Amino acid sequence: MMRIAWAILFTAALAAGLVQIRARQTAVRAEMFRLEVQRMKVRRELWDQQLRLGEPLLDQGNGEENRPRWALDLVAPAELPRPSRRTGLGN
Repeated sequence: MMRIAWAILFTAALAAGLVQIRARQTAVRAEMFRLEVQRMKVRRELWDQQLRLGEPLLDQGNGEENRPRWALDLVAPAELPRPSRRTGLGN
């Protein structure tokens, strides 16, 4: 009888620990998604800023002869990475 009680107690403790780990994993995954959205927003803002900085030079001609004078090379926003099966986010 005592062995069954210990087995039940051990199993309950193990299940409670797994629930805690799963809850923490879900919270971390939500934080990862939030940070990924924030990263994409910052990249979009950077792209818009680079375009605004380049507009005065583009208005002076087709841009090719003015390219050496540009302060920044335009960097296109990255495509969304393919979701990973493990994390749900890109690689």
